This record gives sequence, C-alpha cells and structure tokens, in this order.
Amino acid sequence: LNVVELAALRTKNNLRQKKYLNNKTKRLINKPPPVAFKSRQSFGKAIKKVNSALPKCSGKKKVVVQHIAKKLGLIAPSTHERVAAQHPEKLNEAV
Repeated sequence: LNVVELAALRTKNNLRQKKYLNNKTKRLINKPPPVAFKSRQSFGKAIKKVNSALPKCSGKKKVVVQHIAKKLGLIAPSTHERVAAQHPEKLNEAV
C-alpha cells in the first residue's frame, strides 16, 4: 500500500466506524425498556409480599415507603438544613 491508498483506506475506515456508532445509538434509543415482570401474576405476588411485610399502621407505612423511594431515587431527598445556634461576635472574640 502506498501513501495515497493508505490515506483512502483510513478515511473509509473512519466513515464506516462513525456509521456503525450512529446506527448503534439509534438502535439503543429506539429499544423499549425491559419489562420487570413477565406476567401480571408474578407482579401481583410481589405486591402482596411487600404489602404483608409493611406495617399495618398507615402512618408508619407511609414513612417506610417514602424512605425506600428516596433510597431508590424516585423522590428527591429533602433539602432541610439544620440551623445551628449563632453565637454573638463579641462572644467569639472573647473566646
């Protein structure tokens, strides 16, 4: 291979790779998300297990479900910031 043929081969290779990557991203975008449960029966069984494991009290149940949802990232974590006691500047200077 001479210099001209090698350059042509490299450009052809680059175009082929770009085309492949473009097609690959299109395939991945159009792909439907995987189904978590194969049947409605297995989904219902999982729901029943979770409901039986949760506390009977509705308030406690709500707190547990919210905590799990935050852990999984379904709900944004709370932005509550603790307020510390502010000391006067004179006290800080004296210490």
